Amino acid sequence: KMLFESIFHSISAFNNAGFILSEDFFNSLNLKWYLTILIFFGAIGFPTLSDIVSNISKKRNWKTLHLTTKISLISSLILIFFGAIMLFFLEKNNLNFNGNNFENITDLIFHSTSGRTAGFSAIDFSTLGFPILIIFIFLMFIGASPGSFGGGIKTNTFVLIIYSFITTIRGKKNVEIFNRRISSKLLYKSFSILLFALLVIFIGWIFLLITDPEINPIFLLFEQTSAFSTVGMSTGNTTEELSNLGQFIIITTMFVGRIGTLLMAFSLIQKKKNPNYNYPKAHLMVG
Repeated sequence: KMLFESIFHSISAFNNAGFILSEDFFNSLNLKWYLTILIFFGAIGFPTLSDIVSNISKKRNWKTLHLTTKISLISSLILIFFGAIMLFFLEKNNLNFNGNNFENITDLIFHSTSGRTAGFSAIDFSTLGFPILIIFIFLMFIGASPGSFGGGIKTNTFVLIIYSFITTIRGKKNVEIFNRRISSKLLYKSFSILLFALLVIFIGWIFLLITDPEINPIFLLFEQTSAFSTVGMSTGNTTEELSNLGQFIIITTMFVGRIGTLLMAFSLIQKKKNPNYNYPKAHLMVG
């Protein structure tokens, strides 16, 4: 039985599935760290893992890693520590952290890592305040890295959008990351994925507000974002309280969030024939 449960939870963690056989599984600090590491590896993507293994085997340094690998690693670590820090400062009284600093850090890192992509949780999120729920909505929306088991718009997409914003504010011509210039096509794809995700979540949220008006809107947005990013996090009994139509919306969102994003990414990768003509440049006011 112990062997079966170990294999089951290892696969569930690496695949960012979030399924557990017993709540008692979270009582061990060592197991929490094992799950955290497996979730992290499953969420940074196979291209990143392959690049890291190849880099180590050939005894190369950080500079030789692919740009995708660098962005995936750094952004994932930043988001994990950001989530852990915010969880501590916003909910340290509500979660009743004990005097054991190592255990507290373990819980914070575990829930920040899992809450972004996998859905493992020993916390009743319905008891948490709205600020931390909104932060986890933000983390789930970003999700994992490209080529991984996790959902969301992906860390690299988010980073490109942030760098594009900073470049625009600074008045620079090109978006540059780690001494590499990002093409306009990649930026267009990133903004397309962002808009697609926002539309799916917003439309689903509006329908949930109509079908289940008695449930707190923040809880519904949390459920909708979790469904789109295929995280599996829930604010307690919210899912059980949903109407049949509400459950159908969540199911549809999960399907669109996983399949729709992949299909959209694939369509953006495909080469399109460029026309043999160009229209004159437009000049219009924005902002």
